[in-house]
Amino acid sequence: EGARWFRGRFRPPSGRRPRLRRRTRALLVAVLVVVAGSSWSLDQHRRTAEFSTLLAAVRQGQATIDDCDRRVASMIEYVSPLLHAERTPPDVRAGLQQVVHTSALQAAVRLRAAAQSVAAISVLPWHTEQAAARDAYAADLNARAAYYELFLAPGMTGSESAQAAAVRTGWAAARTALLDAATNAAEQSQAGLLLTH
Repeated sequence: EGARWFRGRFRPPSGRRPRLRRRTRALLVAVLVVVAGSSWSLDQHRRTAEFSTLLAAVRQGQATIDDCDRRVASMIEYVSPLLHAERTPPDVRAGLQQVVHTSALQAAVRLRAAAQSVAAISVLPWHTEQAAARDAYAADLNARAAYYELFLAPGMTGSESAQAAAVRTGWAAARTALLDAATNAAEQSQAGLLLTH
């Protein structure tokens, strides 16, 4: 009987129970709203940080592409007079082509390294646009490397044009994916300015 008396003394009056439940529910809803808002805000911050990291890698990748293109073009310009001269013996012409091909292979190594660097960028699994942009840009760099690996390679005549088409396709896919992954207009503008070629 003492236990019944004890429970009855500390039980809130029946009119106060619904009010307590409403307050508890309101408090839970408020906590859920704050947690959801904070999570969304943190996720947006992370998404922006991932894209900024990706843009920095694209900036570096484009600089690598430009440098590789310049080096190979310079080598072609250097050997071109002898390469295209009618009096150049075939073995000398083959040697000059090999010099250019070696320069292109060095460019391919640098482009593959840049592609690996881009592919290593960490992106949260549910940030699919950032992951697609990262993968598309890495694929673009790898397509350019494959082009240079074929460039003036002995016995590979004709393969270069097919690989050049793959480079154009890879570039277009990377550009589209980067523009889609941008989280705001400023990022879209930066991505558009970076990927012009």
